[in-house]
Amino acid sequence: MNVMECWKKFDIAKCIVNIKESLGELKPHTLKSCWKKLWPALTAENDEESVQVQTLTANIAEIANGIGRDGFEQIESSDI
Repeated sequence: MNVMECWKKFDIAKCIVNIKESLGELKPHTLKSCWKKLWPALTAENDEESVQVQTLTANIAEIANGIGRDGFEQIESSDI
């Protein structure tokens, strides 16, 4: 099969499938890094939200550990 035959068989549906597969392989860190120069305010907001979420999950884990009942004594932030 030569290049022209390949292009003739390539249609919109195959294009969409290729895009979907490519996006599935894209790591969140890579996507965020791409937007950093284009839209700095967006990535700054996400960094702040990430810190807030980490703080909240740490607080929840601390409260759960303070309950002192079965199943709550070794809760970590990653469990939430």
